[in-house]
Amino acid sequence: MRNAMTLAALAALGMTIGCGDSGGGGSSSPNVSAEQAEAVQMSDGASDASSQTMHAANDGIVNSGSGGAVAAKGQPGLGAASGGSFSFQANLNFTLDLDDTDAQGADRFPHATGRLQIVASGSVSGNGNAGNATYDVETTWLTEGVFTDPVSGCVAKMAAGSGLAYDLSVSWSYTDELNWSIHAESNLSGNHTVTVIKGPETFTAAASGSRHVEASFTRTPSSFTIAYSVEGTRTVTLSNGAETRVVVVDVDGLDKITITVDGVVYGPYTAVQIRRFFNCHID
Repeated sequence: MRNAMTLAALAALGMTIGCGDSGGGGSSSPNVSAEQAEAVQMSDGASDASSQTMHAANDGIVNSGSGGAVAAKGQPGLGAASGGSFSFQANLNFTLDLDDTDAQGADRFPHATGRLQIVASGSVSGNGNAGNATYDVETTWLTEGVFTDPVSGCVAKMAAGSGLAYDLSVSWSYTDELNWSIHAESNLSGNHTVTVIKGPETFTAAASGSRHVEASFTRTPSSFTIAYSVEGTRTVTLSNGAETRVVVVDVDGLDKITITVDGVVYGPYTAVQIRRFFNCHID
């Protein structure tokens, strides 16, 4: 009998609007110009390039230690650990192709492409059935990393040779293929530069700030669930040589995101409203 697979909303990103035309209470549509909306789309693309780079690296590290259990969405026989335990290592060095497919043959990173080298060093305590691992992670793009926002169509590119450094901690509990859990926390801070393309326009985006992400994966005999949370602030300065725009995105949980465009504050929002008002996604 097939197990019912329940996927908890990984990034419902919902944010409830807390502003009228340019701030304050209410739930009416904000008075956002086309230029402001486009600036938000491009800044989100720049931020998403770093967040997705970190996500891909975390995905590779967690699946390396869990025998592919997370990529297989908890389904036994499709890459999930079956050796009686997990096997997280203190030092890792591998390459991840963002065009790789999962155990079901689906693209693991459907809106991204490129080859990423991941080097993680740290320490592991406990054993394969229960333990903790902490890592310092270094990522380097071996090819250009390209990310496309499926909502706005905005394209962000990270140059070959560029990368990110951040820290990651992982804890786990494993009984058997049908009973296990993994919790991962990562922290990213610093600066990066991304090329952002929206239609005929190309901007250089200088992004800075911090991001804290937590993800939990739980397998039971009847379900596979994912819980996800994120907090952080990113400041993105967009320039094409003729004009400069500054966008600040403050994420105080998945249901409270504030956007500041050239000094004008909008929000907080939910994900549905971000898509409706700015035609992009922010997580």
